[in-house]
Amino acid sequence: MKDTSSLLLHNSQISIWNDVALALRKEVGELNYRNWLGHLTFKSIAENTLILSAPTKFIREWIETHYLHIISKVCANFGLIAESIQIEVNAVSVPAANSNRQIESEARDVQSQCDIFDFNLDPRFVFDAFMVGQSNKVAYSAAKAVAENKLPTNILYIHGAVGQGKTHLLQAIAAQVQSSGTARKLAYLSAEKFMHLFLKYLRANDLIGFKEKIKSCDIFLVDDLQFICGKAATQQEFSNLLSALTEANKMVVISSDSTPFALQLDARSKSRLIGGLVVEITQSDYDLRLAILQSKVSRAGVDVDTQVLELIAKNIVASNRELEGAINKLIAYASFEQTEITTADAANLLKSNLDAGQVTIDLEKIVNVVSAYFSIDSADILSKSRSAKFTIPRQICALLAKNLTTKSLVDIGIGLGKRDHASVIYYIKQIEQKRKSDPNLDKQIQEIEALLQEYTKPL
Repeated sequence: MKDTSSLLLHNSQISIWNDVALALRKEVGELNYRNWLGHLTFKSIAENTLILSAPTKFIREWIETHYLHIISKVCANFGLIAESIQIEVNAVSVPAANSNRQIESEARDVQSQCDIFDFNLDPRFVFDAFMVGQSNKVAYSAAKAVAENKLPTNILYIHGAVGQGKTHLLQAIAAQVQSSGTARKLAYLSAEKFMHLFLKYLRANDLIGFKEKIKSCDIFLVDDLQFICGKAATQQEFSNLLSALTEANKMVVISSDSTPFALQLDARSKSRLIGGLVVEITQSDYDLRLAILQSKVSRAGVDVDTQVLELIAKNIVASNRELEGAINKLIAYASFEQTEITTADAANLLKSNLDAGQVTIDLEKIVNVVSAYFSIDSADILSKSRSAKFTIPRQICALLAKNLTTKSLVDIGIGLGKRDHASVIYYIKQIEQKRKSDPNLDKQIQEIEALLQEYTKPL
């Protein structure tokens, strides 16, 4: 009776999982479901742990990285509570009568749907449209040298924050090589496409074909390498290909958001990357940001007041991509409204962008500025010492934290060496009384406030 009951429960769970699978198909889209989640098989759920199986380690790792939270959410909608999800690797054998046919079909799918040498370049991403400044001129020169076959090393590694122009440079290399009429063969892949193709060829039982195509390249460009790292199977394949390409003196160009030292790669691959030319694109300075905006409006054929461009360049500092998004918004507004953009219009339309560009003052900044002002160590401010040399700066920190941050007195106390809020109240009262009777102290506090306000000014 117990076995029958268990079987009924299991069948009920499978039925619910089938409903979950249908919902997942809608949630992630047909293509993502077919490539990834459609390979999952329900095994069991016990003690709020859902156990699924996947046919390969690669598929398991990809799902664990990108889809576990979605699976858990959809399961909960159907009453299938999964506090944890485990995915086992359990290769499913294909029936002998169908195996050859399936392999042939998937091999055709690899060839017809997505190939190493099928890539689309953004026509905007050419060298002539890349604005050069102090922050990116080395990366630009190196990328140009690759395109002209003049780089003295066969690895170029470009790193920097999101939106600083790494993709632009990689695509500019590809565009110039393609338009030059050279016989050099190249492939440009995002890390995601690399993984997608790896899986396709793996399923088609044609990894040799995958490797041979990449090794036939004279220039191999990989964008956003960081997304490959940490995924064992793909990472190993990339490592092998990197070795093969560099040993054959082929050119490899890579972009990433971090230095090679910070990547989760094997030591051999890190060593190869570090041994090449590693260049960083840093945050654009004001002059470059303004030049980017001026170039953008010039190409768009619209007139935007210089003061408006200066407002944007001074306040939106995070990335060049955000700069372009801001000016696109203004150009669209001017077009729709058939009007010229004023600084007031820009401030209103871009309020969220401009607010995000402001740097806030926090307690750590206050402590650092105060300690530097009085030439003491910040640790002394946070210490238990009652020396006047440290207590007055500590009291100033409490006062400024109350006036310039949104922290509660409790949080200020914790930040000032784990003190209670009563101590913070005492500090504030003491320093307010002292500054009233001591003009020199009042002047010092004003000077410190002025220094802190510099943090909130645009670069």
